[in-house]
Amino acid sequence: MHRHFPTKESLFEAIVLSHIAQPADEARGLAEAEDPGEAFFGFCLGMVERGMKNRGLAEILAGVGIDAKARIAAETEQLDRALERLVKRAQDSGQVRADIGIADVRALLNSIHAAAEREQGDRRMALRMMTVICDGLRTEPRRRGA
Repeated sequence: MHRHFPTKESLFEAIVLSHIAQPADEARGLAEAEDPGEAFFGFCLGMVERGMKNRGLAEILAGVGIDAKARIAAETEQLDRALERLVKRAQDSGQVRADIGIADVRALLNSIHAAAEREQGDRRMALRMMTVICDGLRTEPRRRGA
């Protein structure tokens, strides 16, 4: 696979960019979902799932050079904007607390990944944590079994 890339760094960059572009595209696709709250919460759960499948992404990112980091930062900004739109729509619909911002959501997602890594990538724990966090972000508690 690496023979199609001039350097190992360019291969790493392509991998990282694809892992950022996919969720950004998904978030943009959910921007006009009929249920903004479920779109936001579903996206967050999907991000945790994606992170659990791609546990080596942080290691790859560490191997990427300075030039690539600028392109990665630009793509990350696109993801943040798309996620911010999901958050805003969910808040406007009254399903997500108004005091939450994109930085909060990013920090929560990152903390789940860090905690899961400390537990050798425990997927069930990560999804359980995200469910608890989603419940805390809701304006009204979700009724279990209803």
